[in-house]
Order: sequence, then C-alpha cells, then structure tokens
Amino acid sequence: EGYNAQMAPQLYAGPVEWAANIQLAAAIPNLFPDTTGEVAHASRHLAAFGLALAGSLLFVAWRPQHASAVAPVLGLLAVLLVGLSTVDVLAGRVPVTDELRHGIALVGAGIVWVIGRVEGRPPIRGHRPLPSRL
Repeated sequence: EGYNAQMAPQLYAGPVEWAANIQLAAAIPNLFPDTTGEVAHASRHLAAFGLALAGSLLFVAWRPQHASAVAPVLGLLAVLLVGLSTVDVLAGRVPVTDELRHGIALVGAGIVWVIGRVEGRPPIRGHRPLPSRL
C-alpha cells in the first residue's frame, strides 16, 4: 500500500535546514571582509556562492517536490567545492581544519539527492498516490 508514500517532511527538513544554516553562517562574514581590493572582491564572490548554496538548501526544505531539479546543480557545486578544497589541503596551501566545513555542502547535496529520488518519483501506473493529509 505504500508504493507512492512520500517521506515525512520532518525527516528531511531538519537536516537540510541545518546544512543551510551552517552555509549561511560561513558565508555572511565573507560579505564584510576586513581587507580591500582583490581579496575583498574574492571574499564577496565566496559569500555569493555560499549564500546561493544555502538558498538552494532552504528552497528544498520548503518545496521538497523540486529537489530533483535542484540536486544536479547543487551536487556539482558541492563536489567541485570539496574536490578543489582537497587539492588545496594536499598542496599545503590551507589547513584541513579550515576546509572541513565544506563537507557540509556535500552532506546537504546528498540529502537533497535522496529527497529528489523519493519526492520526485512519478506515480506508479495503476496506483493512486496516498493523500498528503489524513
């Protein structure tokens, strides 16, 4: 009977919002760098990236039925962020402790992918979806 059962929002909204809040907390200070010139400019670019990532996660927490549309872009951004951070850590340019927070983007993207797989499935032929409210 549970062929088209959808995940309960409380199972994913919390972890997705948690990941979004961490992204927001990491991005906001970059909006107001204590330097000028190219470094300040690069800092604001990083802030824009982090805010977009957080916004995407919050959007999925709010509208989980759209997760399958957001997942590919969010996943690519997270994989690139973690991959390039790993290159910098291995090259000794940054300490690993500075880059660990980027793993949250990867975790958030993974959760969004799972939501997209569950929430975005088309109905099974011959079965009626369960009512969203009982």
